[in-house]
Amino acid sequence: MSRQAFDLYGLEFYADNGLQFDNAKNWLERITAGLCKTAKKRLTREYVDRNNREQITANGHINQHRSANIHARKLARQFHQMQDSKLLKSLKSVYGDKALYVENCHDWALVMAEECRDIAALYGEPTAENLPEIAEKVCKHIRAQGVEPPRIETDHEFSALLKAIAPQWWERKGNVAARQMREHWEIALGEVKAGKSLYVSKDLLQWSKDQKTANENFLQSLELVNEAGDVIDLYEMWQKSSAHPDKRRIELMVRIRGLQDLAKADNWGCDFVTWTAPSKYHATSRKYSGATPRQTNNYLCKQWQKCRDKFIRAGIEWFGVRVVEPHQDATPHWHLLTFFPKSQRQQARAIMQKYALQHDAEEKGARRNRITFEYIDLDSPNGGAVGYIAKYIAKNINAKNVEFEASDEDPNTTLKDNAERVAAWASGWKLRQFQFFGCAAVTTYRELRRYSENLPEAVRELWDAADLHDWSAFQRLFNEYRPKLIKEKAPLNDYAEFSERIIGVEVLGFRLLTRVSEWSKRAKRDDSRATWSTVTNYAATKNKQFFLSAEQWNEVGELSYSDRIRRKLGDVFSQKIDGLTA
Repeated sequence: MSRQAFDLYGLEFYADNGLQFDNAKNWLERITAGLCKTAKKRLTREYVDRNNREQITANGHINQHRSANIHARKLARQFHQMQDSKLLKSLKSVYGDKALYVENCHDWALVMAEECRDIAALYGEPTAENLPEIAEKVCKHIRAQGVEPPRIETDHEFSALLKAIAPQWWERKGNVAARQMREHWEIALGEVKAGKSLYVSKDLLQWSKDQKTANENFLQSLELVNEAGDVIDLYEMWQKSSAHPDKRRIELMVRIRGLQDLAKADNWGCDFVTWTAPSKYHATSRKYSGATPRQTNNYLCKQWQKCRDKFIRAGIEWFGVRVVEPHQDATPHWHLLTFFPKSQRQQARAIMQKYALQHDAEEKGARRNRITFEYIDLDSPNGGAVGYIAKYIAKNINAKNVEFEASDEDPNTTLKDNAERVAAWASGWKLRQFQFFGCAAVTTYRELRRYSENLPEAVRELWDAADLHDWSAFQRLFNEYRPKLIKEKAPLNDYAEFSERIIGVEVLGFRLLTRVSEWSKRAKRDDSRATWSTVTNYAATKNKQFFLSAEQWNEVGELSYSDRIRRKLGDVFSQKIDGLTA
């Protein structure tokens, strides 16, 4: 029997008769009651589209009306669950119906901080005895607002309390949480996918572009000056640092090339692994559970941790790199470049497959698509592992040299645009795009490259490896020399917390002091004579980089590094250093 067309809120809806249409309309009104207008509109469109599908198919007759009801009920349950979130309720207490669209949470932050002050005030004056209980209570209140509370550390509970009563802390946390909540809604509403907005919503992409412009303007407006009067242009400094996309990409490729050279020298094998989450984490799947990209990435991290633990128990050696990137609907998936001894490669594959299929292994396509392995020939004329992963690195940073190639997800999107969207996605969801495992510490590598004067001959081989970008040699020597960073406590911040700052590297008992000056930011001046230098550029010898032996370090160890920096020429410490380094 052919179905009749009826008008459902301006959409053509097919039903067997008027009674079925009336029942469908009333039912739709009941399940969408209380939802925001955007969610109602999306749900109604999905309901009509599914209901109007052809009922006679190649597989026989399908009751599309029943199928549409099932899908609409699931979608309504998901939207109600999202609308019932703790954060949205908390924001509604201040902004009302505009809560979902608020971009700056300043007013809300003032209210939340005041509420935490009121909770703390119930206990009277904070003391060593009641401070842990106060901190626990305010953090419980923070969690009830849908915000991750500060970590409470023993004997440092006061820091958590200071954050809880600080409007600026609430505003910063609230802005991030609200932005992610809005993006989650865009994903659930089907606005993030190929053909609409790839990887991220239009709003998050624009936010990312605005943030990038604001950051560059900020860097260009400032310069750094030290106690000797030397001046550095902050923007030029950023351009030459590993934070710049070009330098970041080069450093990643240097490290991967070094890992490949290590693997070839030891006759190891290499697998390129692609790992995807189960269907319930994918927004375009009918099984979608409402998970955010961050929750999905946390799931993959948890499964990978199980693999690593199993590798250790099984005595499997390994190292490599992980790249996290989005599917078209913003769901993260991983690419891993893994190196194993050839005799252990199959065992490692079996372990990874076990944990990739630990959940929902029987769903359609899981065993074929959940995790895939591709053996990489390290002697390939195409560059082996380095050549294989180069495109993945480029398209996730700035698409250097492949700007105009088409994206795999959407042929109408270039890799340059693709890279912008991936950067916005990673920044918006606070995801770490690249992570090496089983490797030497890159911060130590960077610090050694900073050091350039008075080098002890005993550590020259390690320094040369870092200075010449030879990551393979640096990795081997790192395990032999065991260098470690020298750190000192920085002054207390606004929340009574100590942070640590790096001042050099300790190698074979020698302390290589790489940061021998303190720099402060200031607005650019017209008479600045800014010149670039990766290290201090003093004329005075006593302000240049130097090293101390273990015995010499002990003689001056009672003075903090800040004291050594701030004290003027002729100071007792300076005289002592002169005597030790003469």
